[in-house]
Formats: sequence, C-alpha cells, structure tokens
Amino acid sequence: MSAPVPTTARRERGRYAALLRSRADDDPDLLEARRLMRQEALVNAIERALKNSPPLTTELRARIDALLADR
Repeated sequence: MSAPVPTTARRERGRYAALLRSRADDDPDLLEARRLMRQEALVNAIERALKNSPPLTTELRARIDALLADR
C-alpha cells in the first residue's frame, strides 16, 4: 500500500488538473500550477526517502547537500 498523499500535494495536483481543462498549454497560471505540483512531488519523494532510510551520516548528508547545491 502506498503512503497517503499530503494535503498540499493533493491541492496542487487538483489545481493543476482544473486549470488543465480550460487553459492553453502556455498559460502562465497553468505553468505555475504545474511547477508547484512538481515541487510538492519532489518534497514528498524526499520525505519518503528520508523516512525509509537509515540515519544520515555526515558524509552522506554532505553528498546530498552537494547534489542539491548543483541544482
């Protein structure tokens, strides 16, 4: 069974779906809704990964920080 989707992710996904029905692909509101939806999906994926991982070592945290800094 998969983990429940947090409220913010569900809200952003719903907002995007609603705008998708009535807006052009290049509509600024639709593009922003897509960005927010993907942002929430990223945060949720990181939260799930951290929840299921062993405790972070200093070295592992430094590697993860470096990955994020490169973005």
